[in-house]
Amino acid sequence: MNKTKCRTDKAEAPAASKELSGMDRRNFLITSAVAGFVAASGTGLGLSRAMAATADGAAGFGTISAFVTRQKGFDPKLVERAYDQLVELDPSFDTKVVTLSDAIKSADIEDIDAFLATSPDQDLRETMTTITAVWYLGYTGTPDPSQEKDDAKFVTYRDALMWKPTGNTTPIPTYSQHKQNYWAEPPTADDIK
Repeated sequence: MNKTKCRTDKAEAPAASKELSGMDRRNFLITSAVAGFVAASGTGLGLSRAMAATADGAAGFGTISAFVTRQKGFDPKLVERAYDQLVELDPSFDTKVVTLSDAIKSADIEDIDAFLATSPDQDLRETMTTITAVWYLGYTGTPDPSQEKDDAKFVTYRDALMWKPTGNTTPIPTYSQHKQNYWAEPPTADDIK
């Protein structure tokens, strides 16, 4: 009986390790892009040079998203989900991201404020607004409560950037994590830091 168990364990081991270590091309590219961005930022090479190394598609979208929203990076699965949904809504979105990336590279700047100071055109501003809205609101499309169906699709709830400004004072609304009526007393100045 033990021999059978050992054989079963040996037969299952390669499949389990393959599942754990297997990575498809898309996840590899996204992970590589994020790692490259972090490495470039840490060594002082700047974002514009890190963007030059990224591929088009979801990986490039993730790098541009981090730049536009002033974040260190996003979960690669969320990047892929948001990117796929935006391309579904607007088939030319990929081209818009590439155009924005090219504009940032040619400006050779290090942050979004410096890029905005170059007075980018309206199309670039709209692309940046779309990207920012996805990460702050946590969804793509436009919700329409007056309709049975709309084009809004979920990207993330807990990781939406809208929660960050008050994150140290107000919990993300799911269920109360404080005592009853905790909101009745305004936070002190020390709580808001």
